[in-house]
Amino acid sequence: MKLMGKLSGALAALALAGGLTVGMTGTAHAEVTPPAGTWAEIFNPYTNSAPVCLDDPSGSTAVGTLLQVWHCHGYASNGTPERWLFGDWGSEGPGVHDWVVETANGPLCLGPSGTGAAGSRVALNKCFIGPVWNLHSLGADTAAYPDFELELYHTGLCMTLPDWSGGNGEPVILEPCRAGNTLQHWVLG
Repeated sequence: MKLMGKLSGALAALALAGGLTVGMTGTAHAEVTPPAGTWAEIFNPYTNSAPVCLDDPSGSTAVGTLLQVWHCHGYASNGTPERWLFGDWGSEGPGVHDWVVETANGPLCLGPSGTGAAGSRVALNKCFIGPVWNLHSLGADTAAYPDFELELYHTGLCMTLPDWSGGNGEPVILEPCRAGNTLQHWVLG
């Protein structure tokens, strides 16, 4: 009888553990964390001209300037148009953090052009009215897989390249977020 009670208890414990394991779905993601107090390049390593960096044409300081990608040169003496500062806006849980992304030329931030609908260009906006970006880490090990998406705050629209060419001057647009779409994958450099 004691053996039956112990066996029943063990089976109940296994069933509970199995239920907890089944109930916990999803993969925990480490959080990509931009460097504090310094700038970083934001680049897409998957284009035919890889890598290409998010670029503020000619280092503009005008609201509404439409952003593009360009061959990466943020570390060169003329690289200021590819230098971005991240202002911490808070965390939403594992793998998702909110940021305001400002040009190193300041004080302008990444945001949408026009209404910010799908297909809109990414442009420079005034920072004091937002816009905030959700940075979605895409890998559980950010050292091995540092890719992330930048989603315009809870719109379901991510910063995207329109095609694989990666040529200088290619526009950066907003399109519905799709984690498997490497045209929406960005890395910090």
